[in-house]
Amino acid sequence: MSTTITQSPANPAPQPQNAHTATDPSNASEHFSNTERLRLLIGVLLAFEAFHWLGAAVRVPLIPKFSASLLQDGSIGGLIGIGVIFLLVTAVTTLLVGRFRYEAGLFCAAFGLIAVPTRGGEITNALLSANGSRAVYWTLAIELVLLSTIVCAGYWLQGRFHRRPAAIAPNLDPDTTRDRLTVVAVQAVTTLVLLLLVGQSPAKGQALIGVGVCAVLSALMTNQSYKVRGSQWYVLGTLLAGVIAYLYTFFSGAPGANIGDVRGLLAGGARSLPLHYASLGVAGAIYGYWISMVWIGQPAASKSSK
Repeated sequence: MSTTITQSPANPAPQPQNAHTATDPSNASEHFSNTERLRLLIGVLLAFEAFHWLGAAVRVPLIPKFSASLLQDGSIGGLIGIGVIFLLVTAVTTLLVGRFRYEAGLFCAAFGLIAVPTRGGEITNALLSANGSRAVYWTLAIELVLLSTIVCAGYWLQGRFHRRPAAIAPNLDPDTTRDRLTVVAVQAVTTLVLLLLVGQSPAKGQALIGVGVCAVLSALMTNQSYKVRGSQWYVLGTLLAGVIAYLYTFFSGAPGANIGDVRGLLAGGARSLPLHYASLGVAGAIYGYWISMVWIGQPAASKSSK
């Protein structure tokens, strides 16, 4: 005679956990609470005000409503000033709101950075100031690379305040260098393709918002496909998209530059300025990553452990 023993549903058997099923310290797969939304909003507003007042104090942009490029103004001092302010704001907002979401401080700093380009001009002004020379696109590419370095420094700085999140990749497909490089490339290509549809005007507002919207959608789609942990890879892909657009337009001869018009295959990406990519582009990529992680959700083992 045999006896069948059943497991009580009220006390399910414990599930084994490993590095990829542990609860994510950054809570990337959790919805924001109302308190967290309020703290994030306060952080964004503080960052915006800091860039608005401190940016004006260091004369960035040099000529309000006209200057479009920090390097084109003739001095790297403005770029250095923005870098110092960006790191300072990242540190402060990370201390205020960064505990509940790993990238929250950097998100606030990037979003607040829009105070600088909104006080400046658009790509048309940069082209006309260069007398139609295609060299302006080379200058924009260098400026975006330097701004990308500042953003990377912001990632490093926020990591000094709290621990980096654990891996979230699927158990059978942990993150590798190849996965990360693939995500950067796919994010860049997807952003450029979306900008072909959205970036139809050099108008300052449309160029800025267009980059942000495309960054959100690109990060959302890319993360759903590859599920690589860490928003930094999606941010790098967004910034790389701008560099590719500038360099392609430069090497293709920059048609239309003499009349202040942006033309060419990647004109949609080239109509946005480096500060657009470094501000709303970075914030959009982080936000898209957050949304995607909520959709993906935590591993079942993590949920059962709560």
